[in-house]
Amino acid sequence: MTYDLRLIPCAIAVWAATLWATQTTSRLVITATAVTAITTTLLFLTAAIVRRRTQRDTHVHATAWTITATLLMVILTLGTTAWHLTIREQSPLTQATHGQRFTTITGKISSEPTPIKQAYGEEKLTAILTTHTITTSQQHAQTQQKIRVFASQHHLKNVQYGDIVRIQGRAQAALSLSNEAATLQLSQQAEILTQHSGITAINNKLRTGLTNLVTPLPEHAQGLIPGIAIGDTSKLPENLEQAMRDTSLTHVTAVSGAHFTLIVLLISTLTWKLHPTLRASIVSLIAYALITLVHPSPSVLRAAAMCAVMLIAMTQRRRHHALPALCTAVIALLLWDPWNSRNFGFALSVLATAGLACCASPLARLLHRPWGLTFMPKTLAYGLAVPLAAQLAVNPVLIFLNPFIPTYAALANFAVAPALLPATLAGLGATLIAPLWHHGALALAYVASAATWWIAQCALFFSQLPWSTIPWPATPLGVALLLVFNGIVVVVLVMHHPYRFMHTRQLVWKERMRHIVHKIVSQQRIRAIHYAAAAMCIILVTASVVFVQRTHTLNTQSQYGNQWIVAACDVGQGDAFVVRTSHGYDLIDTGSHDSGSVKCLHQLGVQKLETIFISHAHEDHMGNLENILKDIPVDRVVTGPDIESSAGAHKIRTLTTHFQVPLIAGDSEKVNFNSSTTDWKAVWPSPEYVQQLHDRAHQGDEVTNDASLIIAYSFMVEGYEEPVDILFLGDLEQHGQQALTHHIRTTAMTGFDIVKVAHHGSASLSSDLIRGLSPTLALIGVGKNNPYGHPTTTALDMYTQSGSAILRTDECGTYAVGIKAGEWFVVGACP
Repeated sequence: MTYDLRLIPCAIAVWAATLWATQTTSRLVITATAVTAITTTLLFLTAAIVRRRTQRDTHVHATAWTITATLLMVILTLGTTAWHLTIREQSPLTQATHGQRFTTITGKISSEPTPIKQAYGEEKLTAILTTHTITTSQQHAQTQQKIRVFASQHHLKNVQYGDIVRIQGRAQAALSLSNEAATLQLSQQAEILTQHSGITAINNKLRTGLTNLVTPLPEHAQGLIPGIAIGDTSKLPENLEQAMRDTSLTHVTAVSGAHFTLIVLLISTLTWKLHPTLRASIVSLIAYALITLVHPSPSVLRAAAMCAVMLIAMTQRRRHHALPALCTAVIALLLWDPWNSRNFGFALSVLATAGLACCASPLARLLHRPWGLTFMPKTLAYGLAVPLAAQLAVNPVLIFLNPFIPTYAALANFAVAPALLPATLAGLGATLIAPLWHHGALALAYVASAATWWIAQCALFFSQLPWSTIPWPATPLGVALLLVFNGIVVVVLVMHHPYRFMHTRQLVWKERMRHIVHKIVSQQRIRAIHYAAAAMCIILVTASVVFVQRTHTLNTQSQYGNQWIVAACDVGQGDAFVVRTSHGYDLIDTGSHDSGSVKCLHQLGVQKLETIFISHAHEDHMGNLENILKDIPVDRVVTGPDIESSAGAHKIRTLTTHFQVPLIAGDSEKVNFNSSTTDWKAVWPSPEYVQQLHDRAHQGDEVTNDASLIIAYSFMVEGYEEPVDILFLGDLEQHGQQALTHHIRTTAMTGFDIVKVAHHGSASLSSDLIRGLSPTLALIGVGKNNPYGHPTTTALDMYTQSGSAILRTDECGTYAVGIKAGEWFVVGACP
């Protein structure tokens, strides 16, 4: 078996170029394009001179031509990206995001409105809209760009895929890794100008028909059948979704290469007597119908592009290979939309396909007969090799979405494999005939339900096994460890079949390579090296697990997923804590300027903040407010009283005015507002204590820390019988803590589950307050080797004596805490 690797350098270079170009300005990209064009011209001339002066094609000449062709594709890619960037930069939409202006947009809904799954089921929707016209207070223009829309269900009522709508809201910059040009938070209900029609209307009717058809079926079937058939996971139960994530089965509900492979095989088998061109035409039409039915996501387009390349090879009666088809598809899709280079779904789809194409067969042979000894049956070996090869390929990227390694992924995928074919065929069949024959479609739905029952049971079973996931750091070190492990696996595969695994087009070169390998390394040494490589893999995995499995002893088998409650961002000497409630995400303090809180929010998957609380106007608590307001939509900013008319408080007012974000400031009574959509309450400072602070300030005392706004949360969490109570103490000093202690006693506020330790664990504290709170977890935001000696031994001892488990950002980095099965857990690099 041979592998044609010639297009791989070109695909990698194009991807790297677009990944860089989409994160910079059009001027820099145009400059890079010109430099690359000059370099390519010089290299082309050099290759031509070498060819004239030599009698035959040399390796240098061949390499020069390969590099020249690659650079030509890079030039084309950079030019296309520069054109896209120029359109974005000159668009009124980009100008509107700078000032977060209210904008009126007409456009077409380009994705199905889907719910945003919060930890406790908040009913909000998001959708992609392709703009037609954009109107602001300053200009009106026609432009075609993709934006992401966030709205309540009421605001997107009756809106479906393909509708032309008019929407209004505040335009904000998109997330750094987003494909969209901007985001828009709807301020009123979308106005439908033109409803979907034609093929789009038929597809929407088919999708709606399947959703209605599976309504009487069990809960797992309601979520999995639409997911497998048409990629709709909106009804997937949260526990099953988490189980599938823990067992790496999420690809089951992602329409991609498996669907197109099934169509090509099925249609090719049914039309094997027809002319290849006619067969390819039939497959193309059916593939196009499938794309329109499931909607063209990046992974779907990748699979479709590969299918198109292989269909062209079919019409030319040429043998088609997966790797060249994959590389061609990647290059074409990046030229069409450069922002695919930053799409996680696209990257995972490409890597999984590459892993299958390169490693599945060699890995199966290794599992079947390692070192000439039969280890497992061939069927079992191939069944395990396919998911294992894909998992190894995607792990270095997957950890950024889910910082865990699924231990039983290969076994789970092998177990569900027999059910995928009937579930897919029955689900698609039910979708197509539901409008015509309800009872026949229902019968197929029951067949798909039986298949999805097995898939659900496998996911739940493997996810509940001990060590079903291994926490892994989503850091350069974590990626490096995975790449080293993958490199060892590749070396073992190459040594097991050296002349089969490497690309070769000439039999002479292949025989020469095999002769060299066997001459240098005897058979006995090869077997010894195999054992050494296997031992290295075991040592590497064990060392990596010991290094990254540093979860707190509260629960050593914690799960991350959607079950964390509070996350502490490592922002150095400062505070930045994220609370995940039933209504979204809140941020308590921002850390200092450029402290990394924006990056932390991205890592936590926060796309929107309900409230930013600024406990007090010190740099280490509000310095990064501007960057957060630039990057993430925020509903409101809440801060405490401005006792001393400080520059920090003035900056907060200026920024909220500039970004048109409502600001609520003052004592606890002014800050609290009657709303059923909040789980928090400002408990301090009281109006009476604020007056005391003014008196102290007039006497020359520094009172900013004691003016900290103290926020308490209380909400229910699944699997926990009592409400979870959380208290954030800002930078309260001893005087403020003593006053708060009296207030807590009079209001019977005791027994908090989580307390954010006051003033980074300084020695200015109240032992009465700590004993009265007696938290289960004490969280401290503090920088390593800070000059203030925080946290002090006094603070640590007092919280330890009160029975609290202490978690510090200087030791854990960014970490998250939550509850699973009634037990507290923490995920992070905590000792």
